[in-house]
Amino acid sequence: MQLKADQLQHHLASNMLPVYVICGDEPFLVQEAAENIRKAALGKDFSERKLFDGEDTEFDHLSSGMETMSLFAERTLYEYRLDKLPSANAGKQLQAWCEQPEHDDMLLISMPKVDKRTRQKAWFKAIDAIGCHISVFPVSYRDFPGWLNRRAQGMNVQLSPEALSILTERTEGNLLAANQEIERLALLSQADNVIDEQALREFTADNARFGQFEMIDTCLSGHASRTVRMLHSLRQEGTHIMEITGALNMEIRKLCRIAWGREQGESLSQLYRSFFIWQSKQAVYNQAINRYPLKVWHQILSRCLVVDKCIKGQVTADDWLALETLLLVIAGERSFGKALPLAS
Repeated sequence: MQLKADQLQHHLASNMLPVYVICGDEPFLVQEAAENIRKAALGKDFSERKLFDGEDTEFDHLSSGMETMSLFAERTLYEYRLDKLPSANAGKQLQAWCEQPEHDDMLLISMPKVDKRTRQKAWFKAIDAIGCHISVFPVSYRDFPGWLNRRAQGMNVQLSPEALSILTERTEGNLLAANQEIERLALLSQADNVIDEQALREFTADNARFGQFEMIDTCLSGHASRTVRMLHSLRQEGTHIMEITGALNMEIRKLCRIAWGREQGESLSQLYRSFFIWQSKQAVYNQAINRYPLKVWHQILSRCLVVDKCIKGQVTADDWLALETLLLVIAGERSFGKALPLAS
């Protein structure tokens, strides 16, 4: 069976299945779901826990456990934290364990997100037959304020609209920090008081965290001020500038090819299929392509070369400032007349 992450606690209040698989790439939500399952297992007399962490995707421990079961054995929670999906051999071991007639032990697996093809494999179907999988998804920029407010209300913290806006800005992209800040607010505030802007500024720090790909998507969508804030955050975290420019160059080249194809009369839907632009990202590309014609995207690609020369010391200019200027141009906030000159 399949459960949504927000259904898990209600499920655990009345059920305990032999196997749970948590799939997803949002570490905080994966860890939180696993912790809820561990607590529920402890309440059901699973007195022993065996943890296997890292890249160990084989399940030999399960096989040896089945061979040594006895009448007086303790109920054991086997927890596997996998960095990659199970191999073919590991899948067979999982399937064999799931097909045993009785299970005194419990299996808890955390793994990266799975696709449709993985869900069709025999080992995954065997898990679903006796247990369940929980798919955990990152919280989007649009949904983050609502997630934050619900989390606060669950801890009896009331946030004013202004306070919610500030907390969103300071913790966006960092769910662990967001949850920790709400826990602090719950300890420091009175139950009947609403946390306003002034109180929030006193209690919290700026813990926003982003990735370069998320920042580039934000830039292509035309959100200039948020793009700059994300760029500053990446720099403060120690992200190397070439990690950002490498990803940016790749996106701009792809945009140039798509813009050229559209000028040749090809449909965007066909072009997106050709360049493997998934539906979730097509809205970002639509906004970017409709902002500038092909000629301007070619100019932007040339400005990427200027930034690259700044990084290498071939142009006398601050490389981070050059990148910020370029991002403002891409987002539609600044014209080329105020940007860096073309590289010679």
